[in-house]
Amino acid sequence: MMWAGSKESVQMRLESRDWSNYLQGAHLVVDRAAAASINKALRHVRPKAVRQIAREAKVSPQRPVRRRTKMDRATAKKTVGALRILQRAVRAIAIAGVRDTTVGGWRNRKGSGVRARGHHWGHSFIARSPNEFFHVFTRKNLADPHSKLRAERVPIQDEADKALRAVAPIALAYMHKIYPNEFRYRMEKTRGSRLRTTA
Repeated sequence: MMWAGSKESVQMRLESRDWSNYLQGAHLVVDRAAAASINKALRHVRPKAVRQIAREAKVSPQRPVRRRTKMDRATAKKTVGALRILQRAVRAIAIAGVRDTTVGGWRNRKGSGVRARGHHWGHSFIARSPNEFFHVFTRKNLADPHSKLRAERVPIQDEADKALRAVAPIALAYMHKIYPNEFRYRMEKTRGSRLRTTA
């Protein structure tokens, strides 16, 4: 198992060498079973990682986090798979229950800013951006009503790293668990195809 990270994403990689002593013969069958086991293990832990990130970062619904997860599938020729989570922060406007509690113009605003489920931006407001999308904005200089705006986001970098570290041993154990069945199935399938060919 390998671990890698960058400013854009973190990823956990499972490789066939993690259990390389399974039957050295029938290389194609071994590699196909390895690829299937790796892919199923990654699919098994993907929703677990998404749920943990969304829960700890207070992102609801989970869809923005789920859309940031990418799975690199393993193949018989390349028995390495990876679950990657893009660490781009989630837009505040995407959080469930987001609402602007303020009223009035900028100089006479009344209210407590923007609230969402588990979040509060005290000096923010909801407005349409030039690209026609709504965002939760905060002025960089609160004393200047003409200062530049900053679109608020919910960071998930730390939560993503923590979640992948938590599900990595689960993925590895699941891969070990299902590999014998994957190998047995493919051996029987290959044996059956050979019998049909010789007949």
